[in-house]
Amino acid sequence: MAAAMSTRVSLTELTEAGVRLKPAEAAAIVAEICSQRHDGRLRGVPSANVIRLTQDGDVVAEGPVNTDGPAVAHAAQLLDDLLPGFDAPPEFRAPGGLRLAIARALGTLDVPAFATLDEFVAAIARFAAPDVRAAARDLFAAWAAATPETPVPASVPATVEPLPDPTLTISDVRRARRATGLTLEEVSHRSRIPAPLLRELEWGYLRNWPGGLYGRSQLVRYARAAGLDEQLVVEIAWPLLDAMIAERGAST
Repeated sequence: MAAAMSTRVSLTELTEAGVRLKPAEAAAIVAEICSQRHDGRLRGVPSANVIRLTQDGDVVAEGPVNTDGPAVAHAAQLLDDLLPGFDAPPEFRAPGGLRLAIARALGTLDVPAFATLDEFVAAIARFAAPDVRAAARDLFAAWAAATPETPVPASVPATVEPLPDPTLTISDVRRARRATGLTLEEVSHRSRIPAPLLRELEWGYLRNWPGGLYGRSQLVRYARAAGLDEQLVVEIAWPLLDAMIAERGAST
């Protein structure tokens, strides 16, 4: 059977294929994410797990994103996550000025943090690749070359991910978690919620899920561990849990 065609690649898949982001590429990707957040195309700053690069050079987020907390700090943390370690080869090492901008945004310096995403983007812009689409295309091409068993079509129009639909179901939550590349076992380890219980949640079987405020807090723990939008996960799962709790009461 022929391998499935792919027109987009996750940052996780890049890493697995041995393709490393240079600081200029990482800064350009984060600047683009911030631009999408500023324009309303994204409701928040996503984690690295849900970011995809397309063959045509688009930067998209697949799956819900966390909208809680300060956007500037989330953007700085995303950039820090994308940068290589301090022991990286010289061509992959982040400039000191870029590290300082991240530290300021995270509030670890004794100077005022950036007040807006625009200020943060302006601070990292001089370190970013000038053309984010070209950088994304180059990274995609490097991934395709490193994974020749995955054929890539000559040209397929890229689509921008729409804002979350209010009609999303628990199946969309399951698909969004899978899109992050995280396994249920990894989410279980992060959230400290048993994997079988998480599996039941993602399939809408909530008979064993706790109710009340504790049950809601566990939904939030799951969303955070999976890098998903906490509010969206609760909005989707809570009616199912509420109905299950009512059924429990009726059966006693």
